This record gives sequence, C-alpha cells and structure tokens, in this order.
Amino acid sequence: MTEQEYKMLQKRLTNKLCHSPYGPASSSKYKEGYREGILVAKSVLHGFFQDYPPGDFGDSA
Repeated sequence: MTEQEYKMLQKRLTNKLCHSPYGPASSSKYKEGYREGILVAKSVLHGFFQDYPPGDFGDSA
C-alpha cells in the first residue's frame, strides 16, 4: 500500500465517522458501536501501514 492510498483510506474512514448513517432518533448504542467500529478500522489500518511500509509488497513507494 502506498502512502497516498493509506492517507486516502484514512480520510474516507474519517468522513464516515463524521457522517454517521444513524440519525438523532437512533439508539445511542448503535451510534457508539458505529463510531467504535470506524475507530478500530482506522487503528488497524494504521498498524498495518506501520508494520508493512510502502514497497513491502512490490508496490511503488
């Protein structure tokens, strides 16, 4: 994964975090679960990028 791809994925996840599909009438548990899921995905992506920097899989840096 290139740094540009990493940044794009992080930005898309951040956008999802800011634009939750759950409205004001939705259960707070659903909203919190959605938020936590997005944050976990961002964390896993960050960890992957740290463990396998650009070039490790034959992609260009």
